[in-house]
Parts: sequence; structure tokens; C-alpha cells
Amino acid sequence: MEDDYWKDRSELDYYRVACNYVKQYLCFGTVLDVGGAVGLGCTYLSRLPTFERTSVELSGGDCSLDGVNVIHKDFMAWDSVEVFDAVLCLQVLEHVPCPTEFATRLFSQAAQLVVISVPYCWPTTACAGHLHDPVDEQTLQQWTGRKPTRKRIVDRRLVAAYVLP
Repeated sequence: MEDDYWKDRSELDYYRVACNYVKQYLCFGTVLDVGGAVGLGCTYLSRLPTFERTSVELSGGDCSLDGVNVIHKDFMAWDSVEVFDAVLCLQVLEHVPCPTEFATRLFSQAAQLVVISVPYCWPTTACAGHLHDPVDEQTLQQWTGRKPTRKRIVDRRLVAAYVLP
């Protein structure tokens, strides 16, 4: 059943938009995905084959993705000394208790680019696991403390790219 969940989601356009932001701003480098669920079967990182890819996620699922280093840790407790060229965090902030603190940590891990997606204006009853619906541009700006360089609403999700100075 879980395999069907990720298979059904694999062609959603917001994944394409997020990966295209990475490709637009970087030709190669290191990418950190936070909470992407590679261990549960999410495959969107396969769209970035020219990048060295790492995923930090809670789940201890048994799936893997060729060329992706999967680390099963709590991102907020993870002790990484590496700074990545790009950090992606898709559909995660709405689940965490302190999204501002989480977003601050995302930006501290990135050298050049952060890409975040959140459910766009979903009602509070849309998903039991969401702690912060509805999320709009203003909410995301409050959490991140900055305006995105680019943004797009696709698949009822707000995808925002932040190019770092």
C-alpha cells in the first residue's frame, strides 16, 4: 500500500518544479533532502543524477535509491558539519512543531539554494498529520524570515526557491 502511495505521487509536478529550480541555479554539487522519505519509496531525487545526494529522514523504511546516501536521523538533532550547495525540504514544514526553528536550520545547511514546498492554503481538516494548515505565502515568509527568489503554485502546493547571498 505504501509503495502505491509513492508511485501515485511520483509524477506530481511540484517535484519537477523543485528539481528544475535546483538545475536552474546549479549545474552540479551537493544536495541535501530533508524529510523526503527515500526510505519509504519516494524517488524524486532521481531527477538530480548529476548531484551528490543525501537524504535525512526519520523513517527507517527499507527502500533505497541508487546514488542517494540516506541518513535515518531527526534533522533537528543531526550533527552535520557539511554545508550543502542546495537543500530541499518538500512537504515537511507543515508537519513540524516549530517550523521557524526548522527553517532556520535548513538555511544554515545551505551554501547557495534552499527549495521548500508546502501545501498551499489547504483547509485545517485536509490532513491529520499537518500541524499548521492553512499555509500561504505570508506564513511561509514568517517561517523563513525571507521572501523567495522564485515561487510557483502547482499541485495545490507552494514551491519556493531561495537563492542565498
